[in-house]
Amino acid sequence: MLFNFFYAFNFDKFNLTDDMREIATTNYTKIDATVQSYNSLKIKLEGNCDEWGTDEYNYALGLKRAKTAKDALIADGIDASRIM
Repeated sequence: MLFNFFYAFNFDKFNLTDDMREIATTNYTKIDATVQSYNSLKIKLEGNCDEWGTDEYNYALGLKRAKTAKDALIADGIDASRIM
């Protein structure tokens, strides 16, 4: 099962704006309904960037963006052990 949820982070940023926080809560609702149906479901998060900057910088920024999304899901109630 694959879900694609996108957060449009501002350039060179990894924090959730108020609008993005609302999207995160909507995503949580969809994910939680699926998690309740599948006990072994795992959630894979990826953080993406554009082509600006070095590979190392963009890798670090992508990790920060994925962590931000993870933290939002955990804050809404998804068990951290389900997220990778």
